[in-house]
Amino acid sequence: MRFLRMTGVGALVVGAALIAVGIYQGDVVVALVLIFPVLVSTGGIGALGIILLALGVMALVFDRFMDGSVIEEGCQGVENERARGSTDYGGVVLIGPIPIIFGSNPRAALVAAAVAIIILAIVLLLVLG
Repeated sequence: MRFLRMTGVGALVVGAALIAVGIYQGDVVVALVLIFPVLVSTGGIGALGIILLALGVMALVFDRFMDGSVIEEGCQGVENERARGSTDYGGVVLIGPIPIIFGSNPRAALVAAAVAIIILAIVLLLVLG
């Protein structure tokens, strides 16, 4: 699996370099839609860079799952939770600027609220900055 990892990292580096060259030449435009960066390419160099970037990310994800450690960690976590008898969970659903916060106990809900505040602050900095 080391080959897949090295291929993914190499594709990320080469893709980022090609995108940088495309931006310098004016073939690639970077935009921000809500909070997501969007790359638009009108030339071959930028398109190849975007494709290599996507392939690099997919190779690294496949490498992580093919390793088997994620599956083993998940199974051990489930066994530990069953042995302990309880789980804590919390989450945030952002509908525009309105957060909906939920949790299995007050501590989990407070952690989710803190994450929501951080996300909203980042979005405001990006929009107003």
